Amino acid sequence: MALCVAAMTVSFDAGRIIFLAAPVFYVASAWAVRLRHRLAVITVAAVFALDVGYGIYMQAYGVQHGIDSTPASPIRVY
Repeated sequence: MALCVAAMTVSFDAGRIIFLAAPVFYVASAWAVRLRHRLAVITVAAVFALDVGYGIYMQAYGVQHGIDSTPASPIRVY
């Protein structure tokens, strides 16, 4: 976690750093809650809620307004 935070201080693309580090975070969180079943269920539910919330956000805002600042292509794709 500390290495990711340090890398994000000098990077222009912090989202990509977190995306690439996600498997490490998932494995570390699974290892941390392996003996705590109630906490494991809460962690899985929280990750699922985050995924669903992100999907709703992308459907309502991100896809319609664009998630990056590049201009749209003048060529229409059907």
